Amino acid sequence: MTRTILLHASAAIFALLACVTAATAADPLQATIVERGIYKLETGERSRQASGVMTTQVSNICHVVSTTRIPARLNLWFGFRFRVDGAQPGEVVPLRLVTHFPKMVKPPRAPKAMISYERPMNVPIGVAVFTGYGFDEAWEFMPGPWTFEIFEGDRKLIEQRFTVIEDGSEPVPSGDGRVDCFAMTSLMWP
Repeated sequence: MTRTILLHASAAIFALLACVTAATAADPLQATIVERGIYKLETGERSRQASGVMTTQVSNICHVVSTTRIPARLNLWFGFRFRVDGAQPGEVVPLRLVTHFPKMVKPPRAPKAMISYERPMNVPIGVAVFTGYGFDEAWEFMPGPWTFEIFEGDRKLIEQRFTVIEDGSEPVPSGDGRVDCFAMTSLMWP
């Protein structure tokens, strides 16, 4: 009888360890927000999505103010850099970005009103990447909470909230709009 109980207990322990190991192997990604706030950057190709939201290729991204209070101003970019860590550094993983707006809105040429916008992202493990939003059109000037969520499948990795305000007294970088940050397109180690 004791031998049977020990065998059953041993089998249960091995089954439990197998489940823990399988869960760990199937769920290795972790994400960390590196910085958040207002950015200067250079914009490239733009395209309007079926949702009515404009997407823009960006480069030479420069973090200029750490804040979660964002003034609603034309051509102002806000967002965050984050890093995904996992078992295979450099491997590109498919993620999903969901941007929640403060209220229901219908962008130009959109088939219907929406309160959030979703798009896929391919992110290399171990590399800090930028995601954010730029105020390019009048419909985007919505004061209130803006929330960005990054998902791996249905699992939320990170969330970043901002409060967009109408008040122009918030600190915003001044200048002629040029990106004065160090621009690096590649890095070669000896």
